[in-house]
Amino acid sequence: MNATIFFGNGINRISDKPLDWNELLKRLAVYASVKVDLAEKPYTMIYEELLLRSKSMDESNIKKYIQQELQVTDISSLYERLYSIGVTNYITTNYDFSLESIFEEKLYRKDFRKQETLYSIRTHITMSNQDNDINIWHVHGDIERIPSIALGLDHYCGSVSKIDAYLKGNYSYIEDKKEKRLNGIIAKLNGTESFDSVSWIELFYNTNVHIIGFGLDYSEIDIWWILNKRQRYIKSSKTNLFNKIYYYDIKPQDAKRKSKHDLLVGFGVDLITVDLVDNNWENATVNLLEKMEQNIQARR
Repeated sequence: MNATIFFGNGINRISDKPLDWNELLKRLAVYASVKVDLAEKPYTMIYEELLLRSKSMDESNIKKYIQQELQVTDISSLYERLYSIGVTNYITTNYDFSLESIFEEKLYRKDFRKQETLYSIRTHITMSNQDNDINIWHVHGDIERIPSIALGLDHYCGSVSKIDAYLKGNYSYIEDKKEKRLNGIIAKLNGTESFDSVSWIELFYNTNVHIIGFGLDYSEIDIWWILNKRQRYIKSSKTNLFNKIYYYDIKPQDAKRKSKHDLLVGFGVDLITVDLVDNNWENATVNLLEKMEQNIQARR
């Protein structure tokens, strides 16, 4: 079965100039002139609080500031490793184009298929050469489409509604001045309809998905929702679903990570873990990448 690599900001943090969400939100609070207690709040809620409390900034101003902060000047060496594994589809929650830059160094052409302004259900980048077409899906938006940058609860909930419509066959869009309505996932899985390859959502149902460098915070409600919905389909026995979802992480060192791992197992996800030695995250991530590559190659 084909493999999809899903990666998050953990890959960017293995660089000389890492920027985590906590630091970004601190800077945003200063920029918006808002005093906010960041402790014990989901990132999506902090964003909404900053937006709603700010008297001088609207959402477009805030997202433009975030775009500037997210410009990556130091690309992690791990992106070369992601490229070399060689899959057809990459899903990322990152907004920058670090992986694309690696493909461009290898003389791939970049075709940015901007099909949406606010959401990122169909929009993707195709990197092409004479032999391959590689799709990169920025599911939380990207720095080139500023309104698409998903940070707050409102945007995440809107994304979930789009994902729900896509899976149920209620999703439609306009193409060449005509409405296109897509078939639901159950009909596709049972073989009565074909997969349409219009969205990254399908990849969670017809490829093995390998998740790495992604903390999967509980505020990531769109990804949790997909995992939950997929496992519900399996439990209902309504579908022929044979793909696997793998989550690569360090072994739990506290109750919080242990609880998250327990949830993932309940949601039908296979865990692959390594030890975190001397708090060396780079070595741990490299070890996880090696395990992921071995896993992908073994299932081709």
